[in-house]
Amino acid sequence: VFESGHRRKDGTMMPVEVNSRLHVYRGETVFYSVIRDITERKRMQEESDRLARAVAIIAEGIAVTDEQDRFLFVNEAHAKIYGCVPQELLGKTWRDVTPRELVPVIEQEFTRTVHEKAIGVWSGEAPGLRKDGRQIATEITATARWSESGAYLGHICVVRDITDRKRAEEEKAK
Repeated sequence: VFESGHRRKDGTMMPVEVNSRLHVYRGETVFYSVIRDITERKRMQEESDRLARAVAIIAEGIAVTDEQDRFLFVNEAHAKIYGCVPQELLGKTWRDVTPRELVPVIEQEFTRTVHEKAIGVWSGEAPGLRKDGRQIATEITATARWSESGAYLGHICVVRDITDRKRAEEEKAK
């Protein structure tokens, strides 16, 4: 199996997947190929690659979780907010980047909002916990992902470090 380009009748090129085989038929060796137009698959891959590049360079932290809220994907910005590299967060959950005393409160909120199909979203400010143990102020939006049958698949989380903004607000209030 290999990919190639084939010319259409109108002269335009199209990407194809070629699957060729040798086969013995009535004592004769026959070579046959099945050629499949993969234009749509290539378009989808290019779109996926473009979106992945955009997510990788965006300033906000972005994470995708599974049904147990374990990180499946985190962009560089998300990891940096918590003082990590992306690989350090994969398989962990938001509980690992949240001060322990707040975990029960946030779990209740997630159960009431993100894990509730009728709502499916939570947005607000919450302290975050960096790898070095330092707390930071974060602004978070978590949006649930659901299967067609209505099963919770996890959520997409967008995080922004608002520590500097909070400090400025405190200074202004003095």
